Amino acid sequence: PLLIESPQARARVDRILVIDVPEYLQVERLGTRSRLAPDAALRLIRAQTSRRNRLQAADDVLVNAGTREDFARRVRHYALRLLEAAEKHLL
Repeated sequence: PLLIESPQARARVDRILVIDVPEYLQVERLGTRSRLAPDAALRLIRAQTSRRNRLQAADDVLVNAGTREDFARRVRHYALRLLEAAEKHLL
């Protein structure tokens, strides 16, 4: 969220990758991880840049709504795509 909120920070990067998750799942995970009640978790989430703003600022989006294994597979696939793109630009 801080990268998106700061124009100076945005100017220092080439791409922004947003890890997206539906709000209900974000509340659930934050509650589990930090032992927060749903209303407290929701207040923390809403104090940050909105999901809509993060998605609008994103060059790339990875959805993290499944299992850890599923997300790890998505990250590996994304990393390979970046490496391939970098190799094409370097040659």
